[in-house]
Amino acid sequence: MIYTGYVEVPDLVSMSLDTAFTTMKNIGFSAVDAVTDDGSTIWNNSKWKVVKQSVDAGKKVNADGRITLTVTSISASSAASNSSDAGKTEKPVVNESKKSESDSNNKKSEKGPSYTTNDKTTYKNGNSGMYAYKSIGGQVDLYYIIDFDEGVVYDFSDRNASTECTKGKIVSGDLNSTLIVGYREGEEYWENGLFFKWKNQPDILEIQLDPEIDSLVEIYTTDLNDALKIKENRKIIDLTKGIKNNKKESEYELAYARVYDDYTLYYIIDEDKKVCIFYSSSDGWGQYGEFTGDLSKKIIVTYPSEGYSDTLTFLNGYGSDVDSLIEGDTKSFRYKCVSVSEAEKYLKSIHK
Repeated sequence: MIYTGYVEVPDLVSMSLDTAFTTMKNIGFSAVDAVTDDGSTIWNNSKWKVVKQSVDAGKKVNADGRITLTVTSISASSAASNSSDAGKTEKPVVNESKKSESDSNNKKSEKGPSYTTNDKTTYKNGNSGMYAYKSIGGQVDLYYIIDFDEGVVYDFSDRNASTECTKGKIVSGDLNSTLIVGYREGEEYWENGLFFKWKNQPDILEIQLDPEIDSLVEIYTTDLNDALKIKENRKIIDLTKGIKNNKKESEYELAYARVYDDYTLYYIIDEDKKVCIFYSSSDGWGQYGEFTGDLSKKIIVTYPSEGYSDTLTFLNGYGSDVDSLIEGDTKSFRYKCVSVSEAEKYLKSIHK
């Protein structure tokens, strides 16, 4: 039988997962999946019990729509029940000081689910540590690793021919509201939004690839260590350079340095104002210039007070090392791309 239109969702809570799957299949639902409440892997559907469903019982929805079931291990819940029933005839005497110490140690050692580095007290917050997700059901699994410690998000696929992993920068927010991730390639900049489908429930992550389009992509928690192993074999495509975030107060995006025995020469660039400052680390000397051109290829910096210009050629795109050729010279000099924070330490002295 082919089912079309809207079908009423039954109450699946307390059913074993294999029974729930059969029930849904029999009434026409074709996109039913399951996630565990502790992040572990489901090996035998009969060993898991439904504790939550993404669509409430009694609601009529399109039979082609996705429904996610949250399950818990039947053996774990039975063990917990048996433990609570045992010894009811006699209440043992407990040393309260030792009990308190034991409880404290247990809390410290309680690890969170396998898809995150957070423990059980923090993994629902969506603003620290690392999380791993992947898509389910497509021809290729897509992975996302969210790293709050580094302030970046990695995404890649498990396709055999795939060799790359994209790295974006966390700009603002958290996963319980919306985490904004920025990407920059040359002069092009775009953002994605990531957030838990349900607040304080990390099981399903929704991704909005275009803020002007309402459609969302859903991906699901996966083992973090497995995802990291796949990422290790990928070439990182860093699209974070020059992106400011809500924690960064600097007005500058790029900095370059050439080290000599007694001092270092720096270039520091403000993209918004089209300003490039050329200065030394040793004596407070510096020159303010204005630039034109493409920051992924070549810019020309003009220093009005000095009456000359400087050409900076980017060797491998935006954020790469540059060759500097001062007007009138025949020899260029190589400058390494360095952190803005390092360069700003010496920039302050020429502002005095």
